Amino acid sequence: MTRVFVRIKPLLENDNNIVNKVNNKLIVNKNFETYDGINKMNTIEYNYNGIFDTKINNLEIFESIIKNNINNNFTCYMYGQTGSGKTHTVFGTDHDPGILLYIARSLIQENKMFVVSAYQIYNEEILDLLNSNNKLKIMENSNKKFKIPHLKYYEIKSFDVFFKYLNIINKNRTQASNNINTSSSRSHVILSFYYIKNNKKIKLRIIDLAGNERSKNSKITDLKSKQENKFINSSLFSLHL
Repeated sequence: MTRVFVRIKPLLENDNNIVNKVNNKLIVNKNFETYDGINKMNTIEYNYNGIFDTKINNLEIFESIIKNNINNNFTCYMYGQTGSGKTHTVFGTDHDPGILLYIARSLIQENKMFVVSAYQIYNEEILDLLNSNNKLKIMENSNKKFKIPHLKYYEIKSFDVFFKYLNIINKNRTQASNNINTSSSRSHVILSFYYIKNNKKIKLRIIDLAGNERSKNSKITDLKSKQENKFINSSLFSLHL
């Protein structure tokens, strides 16, 4: 079952308030001006499974969405325009740790042995974030299932070890600056937890998608960045793994 939640980002100094939270499941999109100066005059209502306002922190996101699913196969996608707060929710900061850290802490507190893997999809290439961005290939087996041979898996025995690997992921991920965001993620990152619960193999995946925006909005002019934008959309087809 697919469920969709929205997190409303706090306004920055020059931001306009273009959405209103009506209740816990409904927001209204108001009149606003886009980055390329176009006035959007229509008002549209959107219904979701849940809406988190600007006062919610990452711990509350984890407890509301992830915690109850931690004993089942589960995939969580972070989708939205660059600068909307996807990576902040996943990786967090010193003052507001991300959901990855809360997942690891929860598993460690339950004395679960687990392993992790992490790769990024950048310009239609699969790169192992925990193995110096080595290039990987997607293979299909006889059962029509897709695998990534040679992807590295690492056993986690303590929170400090997980935190070390998380820093490696952040260091190796491809990022760039544009008109919308000074540190925009230019690749999709797939981080997976594998563990055993009640004799059942569990796979929990957190997928932090690259910032989604039109080149016109972000005022991209160089060929490399335009190519990145093109591949960000086309590589979404690889995320069924």
